[in-house]
Amino acid sequence: MAAQSELNPGHETYDLPNGSDTSNQMASRLRDRVGQARDRVTDAMSAAKDRSFELRDRAADSIQGAPFASIAVAMGIGILIGWVIARSGD
Repeated sequence: MAAQSELNPGHETYDLPNGSDTSNQMASRLRDRVGQARDRVTDAMSAAKDRSFELRDRAADSIQGAPFASIAVAMGIGILIGWVIARSGD
C-alpha cells in the first residue's frame, strides 16, 4: 500500500507486506520503476547526444565558412584568458 511520507512529503512509502502483498509483487513493482527510470535516462542521453552532434556540425560549418574570423575569435579568447590568468597572479 502506498502512502505519503510524513517525514518526506511528496514521496511514497510502502508498508511491509501483511499477507496480501508478497515480496515478489514488491520486487516486480521495483523492477518496473527501475525500468521506467532507465528508459527516461536512455532517452535523455540520446537527446543530449543528438544535440551535441548538431552543435558540433554547426560549429564546423561556421569555421569552414569564415576561417579567418574563427581564427580571430580564438585568438581573442586566448588573449582574454591569458590576461585573466596574469591578473590572478597579482
